[in-house]
Amino acid sequence: MARSKRVKFIQNTSAVRMHRKQRISTTRIVSFFMEYIGDLLYYLGLSIEREYKNTLRSLRRGTKKVFFTIGRFFAFIFRTLGRFLLTVILDFLNPFIKSARSLKSLSKLLRIESKKGIKAYFRRIGYFIKYGWIWNKHLLVRFFNQFIPVVSIALFIFVISYINNLNFALLVRYEGENIGYVDSEQIFDSATVIIRERMVESNDMGWTSNIKLSIAVVPEDDVLSNRNVADNMLMASGVGVSQATGLYIDNMFYGATTEGASLEETLDGLLEAERKKSKEEHVSVTFANNIELREGVYPESSIQPIEVLDEFINSDRTQAVFYSVGVEDTIDDILLRCLISYDTLQMLNKDVNLADLHEGQKLLISQQEPMLPIRVSRIEVVVEEIPIEVEEYLDPLRSSDFSYVYIIGEAGLREVYYEVTFDDGVEISRTVSEVNVIADMIKKVVVKGTRVNAGFGGRPPTTSGILGWPTGSYQKISRGTEGTSHIAVDIAAVTGTNVFAAASGTVTEVTWSDYGYGYYVTIDHGIIDGVHLSTLYAHCSELLVEVGQFVERGELVAYSGSTGNSTGPHLHFEVRVNGEKTPPEPWIGMQ
Repeated sequence: MARSKRVKFIQNTSAVRMHRKQRISTTRIVSFFMEYIGDLLYYLGLSIEREYKNTLRSLRRGTKKVFFTIGRFFAFIFRTLGRFLLTVILDFLNPFIKSARSLKSLSKLLRIESKKGIKAYFRRIGYFIKYGWIWNKHLLVRFFNQFIPVVSIALFIFVISYINNLNFALLVRYEGENIGYVDSEQIFDSATVIIRERMVESNDMGWTSNIKLSIAVVPEDDVLSNRNVADNMLMASGVGVSQATGLYIDNMFYGATTEGASLEETLDGLLEAERKKSKEEHVSVTFANNIELREGVYPESSIQPIEVLDEFINSDRTQAVFYSVGVEDTIDDILLRCLISYDTLQMLNKDVNLADLHEGQKLLISQQEPMLPIRVSRIEVVVEEIPIEVEEYLDPLRSSDFSYVYIIGEAGLREVYYEVTFDDGVEISRTVSEVNVIADMIKKVVVKGTRVNAGFGGRPPTTSGILGWPTGSYQKISRGTEGTSHIAVDIAAVTGTNVFAAASGTVTEVTWSDYGYGYYVTIDHGIIDGVHLSTLYAHCSELLVEVGQFVERGELVAYSGSTGNSTGPHLHFEVRVNGEKTPPEPWIGMQ
């Protein structure tokens, strides 16, 4: 009994051990496999690293070799070029260097020979000259061959520089008499024009044909201006001339007078009289034209008494012109007949209501214009409103039909300083010279949604009528045409419901209506069943088509909403036959 138990114990123990061996073997196999995979990856990594380093080393060697070759090439070029330049320079300087050494050696020998006496001194000089020429004549030839071109080039540069510094001018001569010097022929031509301008009554310029021009070198201070040359030419011409003051208006000569101071006082008096009319302090008064008084020599035929010029200055260039309104004249007829703009006519007739004209009424078409209009410039201060700027913030989380005023905004105030210019009381320009902000403007901030409505209701269902149903699953008519004056159908639909074209056609209206429709679309379907048919889709929240666009039957054109005069979200659907509203029910198969 004891033996059998022992045997049984041993058998059980062997079974347990066998089971443990099996488990250990499986673990070892897995471990061996993982170690094998790890070794492969390790060797693969080493191989990749080795190839990477070898490639990098090859690139480094190649780059170094390329730069080394380039460096040697440039070094060879510079070395060769340097040797060539050094050879040329030494070859050029060699005669000078040898000559300097010979003279230095001669000076030493002469100091020694001078102690022996004067004969020995000159004997050494003669010996140096005799044998120096025999032994070094080739150096002397080279010396002169190189020295002479250098001296020639230096002399050429000096001559060119000297000539450039000379001041060349044209000498004007008349009948053998020197009139003066001018810079160019254009200055002479300008002087001739000035003389012609000064001859108001006589235009006899034949004497100018005897004037000769020649080139001369003169100091720069001796060159005359065109006016000085004109004065000298007139004095040399033999024509009766006098020293006077010429009156020029916009560079055009109008006459001269010997009383230039009186003429200047007359002009200043006109400006002072206009200045006294204005009670403002900061006013600028000038002539509208460019007025010049030029001193010079003028022909006696062009010189006038001061009274004549004063009368000319105070005269009027044009006279006032009036138009008498006829029986059937309209404002458009008057503007066309008188070739004048509405604003100009109103400015000339400030106290006249151009919208209410009557027969015989006089309208000023053009006012008197003085010979010398006076220009007045003054500063006007105007308090203006700064308009409110609108700043929009787009919210992608809100629907595109969402709009909310976050900040109302407030207009600002500013002082604007205008520099206003008048010619004889008529405003000709207005420019801003300064702006001072009194109250800052507050921007209006509006939050708008940008999320596009996905649309509800699905595709439109089929109908038994000529036109298709304009919405998808929303088919409840909250208001029709039976027994009412409402010639349309209202289809109850939530905001964002798909709105489809009832038939193919061209979009003719995509707009907003203030009298009830809100956002709406109109589609022209052309001739259908013998009549001209069109449909309208109103109270939309978003419009998806453009005017002129062709749409097919059942194509998405808008999203329904509650814009305009609406009591709630729905689609207002109209059918129009030959432009007149008609009940839509028969066309969509409901009757």
